[in-house]
Amino acid sequence: MKLYTIFSESHQILFDEFFSKTIPQEFELHTEAFEQVCESGEWYSKGWSAACKHKAEFFVKICEENLGESSIFSDVDIQFFGDCKDRL
Repeated sequence: MKLYTIFSESHQILFDEFFSKTIPQEFELHTEAFEQVCESGEWYSKGWSAACKHKAEFFVKICEENLGESSIFSDVDIQFFGDCKDRL
């Protein structure tokens, strides 16, 4: 099953140190890094709306590419603790 995530520079450490290290092998990871338009990466700070718009556009792209198939989107502030595909 395809697993998608998108992140900017402020969240690279979360991707590297937590998210990517815990992804079960049952998932096929697809990532997209994007320009840091929200300088701090903090909720509702300057650039937040632009970052959310980019994320929404990524959701649409995922849906179009996987029409009729199951796929997952996750933020990078998530950790996996074992296989979970069958429970989804």
